[in-house]
Amino acid sequence: MAECAKELFCGLPRSLLWSPQPDSNRPNTPEMAQLSLASRESENSATSKLTFRLTGSFETVIRLRPRANVTLVGWNLAPGKPPMVGLGEHYIQVDHGLPSNESFMLELDLQTNGTLPALRVDPLVDISVATLFCEYHEHFTKRFTALVSSFPDWTAVVPCVRVVNIYSF
Repeated sequence: MAECAKELFCGLPRSLLWSPQPDSNRPNTPEMAQLSLASRESENSATSKLTFRLTGSFETVIRLRPRANVTLVGWNLAPGKPPMVGLGEHYIQVDHGLPSNESFMLELDLQTNGTLPALRVDPLVDISVATLFCEYHEHFTKRFTALVSSFPDWTAVVPCVRVVNIYSF
């Protein structure tokens, strides 16, 4: 898609067919992952540390992409420079067994180019959080239940809903 060369996270998640939904048709996702900024510190004139708290479901995909003139130089997930995938984005798959009332902390070390002070670039990064809900029958809407029921008996339908939220910090 030509627009993907210019639009951030165009087609996200890339492996699935999805479309935005109006408020009147939103799925019931009570444990949807939520990302919040816990702190933002300027370490020097060109470097900022952003600390995030992720709460809710922990079958989540996080994609982050620094803005123009900003580079992700480190994070708390692994030593060294974070690898890039796709169109200059960083990919994080979060799957673990913590109860949903515990937080997952993510720290990002971001550096601006030498001519821009870190606090003057705002926002520094765009982050998408995609939460996957499979077999959450008790939370299906009537419309989704009707869709799942419309398939023939000989099919093996694994009903899943993915909720995507995009943030800028």
